[in-house]
Amino acid sequence: MKPILFAFLLILGNIIYAQESTPPVSFKLNKGDKLIYDVRHKGDLYYYTIEIVECGPKYIYNWEMGEPKNKKGSVEIKTKAMNQAMKITTRVKPNDHLLLEDACILWISKALFKALANNNQPEIAIDETSGNKMAVLQKNNFTFKYKGAPLTSEILDVSNQQKFFDLKQFSVLNNPDNPLIVKLNMGFTAELIEIK
Repeated sequence: MKPILFAFLLILGNIIYAQESTPPVSFKLNKGDKLIYDVRHKGDLYYYTIEIVECGPKYIYNWEMGEPKNKKGSVEIKTKAMNQAMKITTRVKPNDHLLLEDACILWISKALFKALANNNQPEIAIDETSGNKMAVLQKNNFTFKYKGAPLTSEILDVSNQQKFFDLKQFSVLNNPDNPLIVKLNMGFTAELIEIK
């Protein structure tokens, strides 16, 4: 009886270890993919949908805010910004093409991702407010709908560790090739719910 119990415990231990050490799930974004975020801002609830036009090395997408906002526009993040920017913006203008050469939106740059992944605390500008010393609080799992099925990926929860109105937080995929912001809290909240 003891050998059977030992074998059972060994198998159970291997299963638990395998679940805890599952590597981050990564995926590739393609032209035409739609990313849908749930946004909550000053009492308004709406969907922010982006449709990828180009994804790498520069990123171009069209965006649309659903009811009650009903606004549209487009964004282009230049290759230099995707590689080096230490600025994040959350502001878009309706009926405008936002060209970013020194800042990112919805993604963070490879340089910022590398600094965060190496447990550095880079100082960045957010919406033109400098002095945000960002730090990874923890690694976490994040589940959203991907092409019709649930998908769980590893994320880095990042914060400037301030209080109240000065608090800036975001969660980014733990993937240097696709450092997509999946959640943020910067005076409003947004969370990725689906990629179609």
